[in-house]
Amino acid sequence: MLVPILHTENLTIGYPIPRQAPVIVAEQINVGLQPGELVC
Repeated sequence: MLVPILHTENLTIGYPIPRQAPVIVAEQINVGLQPGELVC
């Protein structure tokens, strides 16, 4: 089994808005990138 060269768990993507709550675009993302993989 290959060990991921890059791995993240529970990633949240968003952006801040001044004086308001942040906007969440995506959340709870789990990603593992294996050696030799091309991701676009």
